[in-house]
Amino acid sequence: MVAAIGNTFKDSIETVADKQPKTKFVLVDEQADKKYKNVASVKFHSEQSSYLVGVAAAKKAQAVGDKTVGFIGGMRNSVIESFLAGYQAGVKSVDSSIKVDATYAGTFSDPAKGQTIAKAKIAQGEHVIFQAAGGVGNGVFQAAKDQSATLVSGSKEKVWVIGVDLDQTNMGDYKTKDGKKDNLTLTSSLTGIGRGVQLIAKDAQHDKFPGGKTVYYGLKEGGVGVVTKNLNDDEKQSVDAAKDKIINGDIKVSATPTK
Repeated sequence: MVAAIGNTFKDSIETVADKQPKTKFVLVDEQADKKYKNVASVKFHSEQSSYLVGVAAAKKAQAVGDKTVGFIGGMRNSVIESFLAGYQAGVKSVDSSIKVDATYAGTFSDPAKGQTIAKAKIAQGEHVIFQAAGGVGNGVFQAAKDQSATLVSGSKEKVWVIGVDLDQTNMGDYKTKDGKKDNLTLTSSLTGIGRGVQLIAKDAQHDKFPGGKTVYYGLKEGGVGVVTKNLNDDEKQSVDAAKDKIINGDIKVSATPTK
């Protein structure tokens, strides 16, 4: 079985799929243009994990007195829009008066642009920013650290960043103005690419390979998740409660952003 991540390999797999009928191919976060019996697509309910980070963002915003939280996306596509949709819904579930200020960088590979966008949001008084923007996110972290490093430990003006796909806690390490080690990664919305491929491989072993189909994995299957180690007790309790409700089906999260 061959697994390929993203749209970079889609054309290549479509080219060889018919020529290698005995080989099973998996497209991760992408979908073939036509159905092949030996090609399956794996996608993730990113709106579910981003709902949870939205809950955490809103709780933090309430604590510091903010009425707006930020979102910075890379390119506008269905995956990034699902992150935004879940984030919006999670924020609104805590406090419907909190606004989500969303901006797209138009790229995934320009940290300087991410830094510029984040600085503008910080200047507007936004203290929580969720970045789903690839390399652009590095600039978001840098902007947050530049601002937070001018403050003493415990300041409510500290800027928090929410990571994406991986646990990006280490990206938030910095020192406060009074020389104390601190971290500004509030949480991260996790995408379990390895878990998704593992589940498909298990199906293939049992002759249940979903060729020609697109399979979605969410919180229930471990396809997406959230990091809670930097959350305070109130934030974590709210996130855990929302997670249970999503898994149980009590909360349905849309993958389409609100305008």
